[in-house]
Amino acid sequence: MELLTVESLLTLAGMSAFIALVTQLIKRIITESRWTNIAAMGVGLVVGLLATLIVRGLTPQTVLDTVLLALVAGATSSGIYEAISNLRGLAGSGPRADV
Repeated sequence: MELLTVESLLTLAGMSAFIALVTQLIKRIITESRWTNIAAMGVGLVVGLLATLIVRGLTPQTVLDTVLLALVAGATSSGIYEAISNLRGLAGSGPRADV
């Protein structure tokens, strides 16, 4: 069983997981946190378009599908990360804790 395939990047779960991993790497490079999620979504868009080119070919419909997938996956992975960070803050740990 393969964990990551080109086809899996063209699903919401696969693209969200990929963007979440890329976000963790980008946070080490970009110190300004406001740009982290935007950069990760951009990387997800580029990787999604490359995966679409490999698997399906680039037509107007597949490009639109990939752009929408990358935006929804980026918002999903960013939202989940923010929710976890806020819950950790409420629990008293992490950078958002009110200690």
